[in-house]
Amino acid sequence: MKFYLETMEVKGMEKPKIQMKNIQVEFDRLKKNGKSAKSMQMREDLLKAFIQGLQAVMPDRLIENSVFVNGTELKISSRLTTQSIRYDLLRYSKILIIGGGKATAGLVKAVLTKVGNILPCYGSINIPKGQEELWGEHIVYTSDSGIHSKIDIVYASHPIPDEDGIKGTKRIMKLASSADLDTLVLVIISGGGSALMPLPKKPITIAALKSLNSIMLESGANIIEINAVRKHISDFKGGQLARIIHPRTAVSLILSDVRGDPIDSIASGPTTYDTSTYNISWQIIEKYRIVHMVPESVRVVLRKGVNGLLSETPKQNNPIFSKITNLVIGSATTAVNEIRNFIENQGYNESRALLSPELFGEAKAMGKKLAELILSDRFSQEQIKRKLYFLNSGECTVTVKGEGKGGRNQEMLLALLEELNGTAIPNFNIAVLSMAFDGIEGNSPSAGAIIDTDTLKEVKNNDLEISKYLSENDSYSFFKQLEDAIEIGQTGTNVNDIYGILIDLTN
Repeated sequence: MKFYLETMEVKGMEKPKIQMKNIQVEFDRLKKNGKSAKSMQMREDLLKAFIQGLQAVMPDRLIENSVFVNGTELKISSRLTTQSIRYDLLRYSKILIIGGGKATAGLVKAVLTKVGNILPCYGSINIPKGQEELWGEHIVYTSDSGIHSKIDIVYASHPIPDEDGIKGTKRIMKLASSADLDTLVLVIISGGGSALMPLPKKPITIAALKSLNSIMLESGANIIEINAVRKHISDFKGGQLARIIHPRTAVSLILSDVRGDPIDSIASGPTTYDTSTYNISWQIIEKYRIVHMVPESVRVVLRKGVNGLLSETPKQNNPIFSKITNLVIGSATTAVNEIRNFIENQGYNESRALLSPELFGEAKAMGKKLAELILSDRFSQEQIKRKLYFLNSGECTVTVKGEGKGGRNQEMLLALLEELNGTAIPNFNIAVLSMAFDGIEGNSPSAGAIIDTDTLKEVKNNDLEISKYLSENDSYSFFKQLEDAIEIGQTGTNVNDIYGILIDLTN
């Protein structure tokens, strides 16, 4: 697939060269990979719907819908919670912008076009390696009146943290601690921020931190559990950035990639109180039977915490949170609403008799659950010939045992196919798409995959050994072979995974 260059035309902004895969070109290819007119149409309906969902959670759109400047008044609102806050910018001398995540650079760029016209902004952010061609070393903005702003960029590793991430996090902490008291602090947080902003407690080394992250990502633990452990071996996460910011006034703009949008888990909650404890963290590594695998230095820190020898992360009602506001400005719900509207405009009705299950738990188990939904007797006996859909978000986990390439959405879809392959082909048409909205999942270059009734026929006709791919956690190789892997590269945003199922009973 070809790449193209697009120049962002932003008044007063240095023009970053934005290089990304043409999502539309990739989605057109996936549509044409349908083997029949019906499957091509259903694929097109799903793919167009998901593009609408992606556009709804792109940074420019989110900031346009949540950050407003009227004269010298700054208003920041959350459409998800209806919460809002206002600041008189005349009370401040400058704005410090810090944070990290997969969508953070785009969010910062959009924020600068709002507040950079009133006050000079400075700061530093940690974003993923691979976005260098998008942003360069800095994000720079100059207003018509000559107000100059510059945000430095540190490129760090994700999902396994690295030394660059530690350096960038230390820079963020230094800027926060040295800011004048009349500085307004904007913290821009998005998914991926937990790995991108590491600061391990002593004596934990970066090597030990890398090892812990790899072990936990392969253990089957969910993101809330992983982040609970991360918070308790860090000097940054779990409200500890807020401790450094206090007593300055601050607001966090948060793009959620965690099921249910718990702000203490998104990027491991650096600016909010922590609901987890050292005891909970230790119970998590016991639950997944990885105590003996976890580096000794990590065990030492956690055990000291359990025994009360280390201070807990800040909890609710701590005065350090008195002048900081946390606002979730976007999440999977934002994208799901757009996807739902598009699908319904194509004549599909959401099934009311059977609920759409949330993506949750082991990916293989989730695939079987969705297969059972599709194979429900209700559809085979449906008298009213109509078109139905199921749609939901969340994030599954994968317990890695094999050496293959894949990710949670691909493994879930492969398990779904395996379950359907053991039955007769349904007498109605289906299409299923599930993907990670950041564009890449697991250790593969794919965001997910799309399948349909013709995919099932192809599997049966060619006697493809799905179980072999599943046992090796090699779902990417399977879908790459069928040319149904979704390869769009980093999208510049990040929310929960989303799946959509279309069922056409009209034939």
